[in-house]
Amino acid sequence: MDTIARCRGSISLARRAPDDVLAIIFEHCAAGGWANAPLVLSHVCAKWRRASFVPRVWSHIHLTSESLHPVAKTRLWLSRALQSPLFVTVDVRVLKPHILDAFGLILGHAPQWRTLTLNTRFVQQANDIISKCIHFHIPYLHTLDITSFSIGFATEQGVDELAGLHDAFADASSLSHIRVVSNRFPPSLPQTVAELSLELHDVVSSSPSLSAILQILGTLPALRSLTFVITPPFAGIIYNDEHRAQETCLHYLERLIIDAPPVFDKFLQHIQTPALQYLHLRSIGPPLGRPHEGIGQALFQFIRSSNPPIKVLELHDVDIRDDFEQCFLSMPLLEELRLHGTELSNDALLSLLPTGACPRFKRIDLR
Repeated sequence: MDTIARCRGSISLARRAPDDVLAIIFEHCAAGGWANAPLVLSHVCAKWRRASFVPRVWSHIHLTSESLHPVAKTRLWLSRALQSPLFVTVDVRVLKPHILDAFGLILGHAPQWRTLTLNTRFVQQANDIISKCIHFHIPYLHTLDITSFSIGFATEQGVDELAGLHDAFADASSLSHIRVVSNRFPPSLPQTVAELSLELHDVVSSSPSLSAILQILGTLPALRSLTFVITPPFAGIIYNDEHRAQETCLHYLERLIIDAPPVFDKFLQHIQTPALQYLHLRSIGPPLGRPHEGIGQALFQFIRSSNPPIKVLELHDVDIRDDFEQCFLSMPLLEELRLHGTELSNDALLSLLPTGACPRFKRIDLR
């Protein structure tokens, strides 16, 4: 029985899996947030140690406030990763000098960067890290994810905001995906961004300007996808700022996603999207139990003025009950309608028939 038990362990999947398959599993562990996965897994057995020495297993580098020896750890990870693509995460609450020293080592391998995730407690900490990237050539960085919040006070450097993104990544020619989670809109963005997500969270410590961000969006020639997430505390600010917003044309935008309290009309009134194919509106907050006043007409005016080739319309808890028909008449290329928690009248449904307003209509999703 002892021999059988030993043999059963020898023929387990973890022992029989090829080294390259184990390496892929180890890489997924590191990518999923287990920062020390390569180091821990290399101590299990000789086979796992051999698989863990594949360079890409060490390509996910994490710097955190809890790192005991970040410089030594980073040097080890870089030495094992060799020339593999690097996926860098900096997650700090207190920005100590040794964290910046470790980040300096990673900057020495900037041509290998593919993604950069930056989570800091305060905007000034993020700015200190981002400023280190200026003048570095980062040709293959394609994704930038930043979470940082303003305290609402002016600093020696000026307004407390996430500044310097444009200058820091001026040489990041492949940077196409950017996500910013903050309580202010960034004052500048790299010109190469194609997919942009802006999320307003946390407490309202300052006034994020809708008019200012719309002007910035109008200067992004590569922008194809835009996501706005506006939590309820910021709805009043958006409403009070909209009267100053100028109409902005996003010439090449194909996807627009807005998750917000019922203030969609404040956005739609000030943008034109002649290339838009996918429109998603989601109301954050308790349902009203009645149609949202003004949103249906704002949506109709937006579609009529931009005349976009919308193929997919998705509404979550957005009720424009009596305005559906005229909206459909302005969307002859509509192929799919997704309604979650939204009522649709019989007449509006009949207008989607092949002989109606949308001859290319194929699919409806009701929940």
